[in-house]
Amino acid sequence: MYEVYATREVVISAGAIGSPQLLMLSGIGPWRDLQNLQPIIDPKYLTHPDDVKAAVEGARIALRLMDSKAMRDIGAKPWDIPLASCEWAGPIWTDSYLACLVHHMAHTTWHPCCTCPMGSDGRAVVDPELKVLGVRSLRVVDASVMPTIVTGNLNVPTMMIAEKAAEMILRENP
Repeated sequence: MYEVYATREVVISAGAIGSPQLLMLSGIGPWRDLQNLQPIIDPKYLTHPDDVKAAVEGARIALRLMDSKAMRDIGAKPWDIPLASCEWAGPIWTDSYLACLVHHMAHTTWHPCCTCPMGSDGRAVVDPELKVLGVRSLRVVDASVMPTIVTGNLNVPTMMIAEKAAEMILRENP
């Protein structure tokens, strides 16, 4: 863990504290010092059993869709060649096999969001002005503040969040 001290408001972006790139861009420290920190960014994907369970349920839905008349009519079928690294997990398409498959094959699409949601419920991390709840002079300005994922690419909504944040910061710091 790293402690970082700032003399002005800091905007954390990309949902990560301790990232030398972010700290360098926000002017908190010299590039060489920050590079020496070598941060570890581990989002802990699929480390909670509920996440794996949800992914297995999603795979089950996909398998049911593959078995629909519409999919059968076009010749669609699941890839039924067992993954060698999951042979220990039992017969193909069992929950244990699907859990193993999820661990070996699932990946992100490099557009993380909704990890620091804005709102007033128990999940909220930031308020409507993007300020981190319970922390002075710290905002999160990126896709992580979205309470739910948008249906399209995150690029434009994230730019809109950033523009609104810039307006709020300038209004508070003329």
